[in-house]
Amino acid sequence: MSTIPSQVPSPRPTYLTLDLSPEGPTAQALLGHVVDESGSKDILLTDIVGKLVPNITPKMDDWYQNHIQPLRSPALQRISQLYEQNTDHKRGHDVFLPEKKQAEREEDLLQQKLKCYKAVAGRLRMTVGEISRLEQEKADKAKEYNAVKQGMPGGRDAKPLNWPLYLSVLIFVIFGSEAAINLDAFKALSWATPAIAWGSTILVGLAIGVAAHFHGELLKQYHHWFGPARKPTYRRQAQRMFHAGNVLLSVALSYVYYARYAYFTSQAILDPYGEHSQSLVWIVGGSVLGNLLVYMVGTLWAFMMHDTDPDYTRLKARLEVINRRLRMLESTLHGAMREEVEPIVARSEEERERLENAAKTFMTLRPLQGASEVFEAFKAQDERVVGLLSRYRSMLIQRMGPHAAGVVFMQFLDDPYREKKQIKASDFLAMTIKVKLLCGAHNTRPT
Repeated sequence: MSTIPSQVPSPRPTYLTLDLSPEGPTAQALLGHVVDESGSKDILLTDIVGKLVPNITPKMDDWYQNHIQPLRSPALQRISQLYEQNTDHKRGHDVFLPEKKQAEREEDLLQQKLKCYKAVAGRLRMTVGEISRLEQEKADKAKEYNAVKQGMPGGRDAKPLNWPLYLSVLIFVIFGSEAAINLDAFKALSWATPAIAWGSTILVGLAIGVAAHFHGELLKQYHHWFGPARKPTYRRQAQRMFHAGNVLLSVALSYVYYARYAYFTSQAILDPYGEHSQSLVWIVGGSVLGNLLVYMVGTLWAFMMHDTDPDYTRLKARLEVINRRLRMLESTLHGAMREEVEPIVARSEEERERLENAAKTFMTLRPLQGASEVFEAFKAQDERVVGLLSRYRSMLIQRMGPHAAGVVFMQFLDDPYREKKQIKASDFLAMTIKVKLLCGAHNTRPT
């Protein structure tokens, strides 16, 4: 039988004995940079690929590179060797540090995904460029929208006009009522064919509907158009809408009066004494009054459906258009990305399962107990490193105070559409700090 070594060589790696207490010199070498870095206006966090500790500040990264990595990497390499020296070649049992192998697999997967993103983006350069342009426009419009929103009563959202609902009700009310009120009168015109009568009904209904739309909108948005801070150009535009509505309403009612009078003349019924049995006021005036009621209902509907600030709703509408366009473009790009990335992810998952199954086989070997104890001590030291980095981060944000809200933190992404994004100080503070189980930095982000 083969003999498997069971003794863990000494001395223990220097990293495991490093003093990481908050009062120790190593910790103070980190915490002493809080004052210097708290004055930064722009902070680019470390990349998620190629760096052993992603999403930390430059000062945190410098401290890690100078004080931790020179000791940690040899320690991890030595622990990995402690596992590997237990390999049983006769039985074909390869022994390795499972967590380290999985970390290497994850890093390689991330590298391959980023290379795929670059390759697909190169083929779909115009789509990627349009997405970038829309993302920038979206950010600008969102900033402008939020600034306006803060000045609104209660910080209310804009109320974009629901055009399908608005026009459906308006057309149903206006044209339905107009056909019931005016069609008989238009048919009574001696020169009107049925087509002309129906055309007249539609045109009158359209004129009254547009007039109701203009006047209802202006009534709801009166302060926007005629407020004391408004420029004369705003008022002139509103006045044009108001006068256009008046003209359309006047023309429509005049035509209704003419048609109703002709209808009254053609349909007059004389009683035995030679007098009209139906009143001119009732036939003509009632019809005009009915059209006015239809106009008032349309005006009320327009008033209810419009927002008080059309500029505010236009911002909201533009944001919705941008979001729809982005979803469409990203769907196209995502489909191309998925075809490239899915096989890579599938192979990585197969490798993950293979490593897990292999680890289950050799982790039952007794000689690994000593190596496992050293690795547990290594992980405990890593937790102390993460604790110091988290403490520094909290002290940094606290030291920045109100200034933290204006600091631009840039985070690198695993994203097919953009390489990095701006985040808030609160987002940075909420991130989980993780030290990768790698012996050294791998390749940097593909360019």
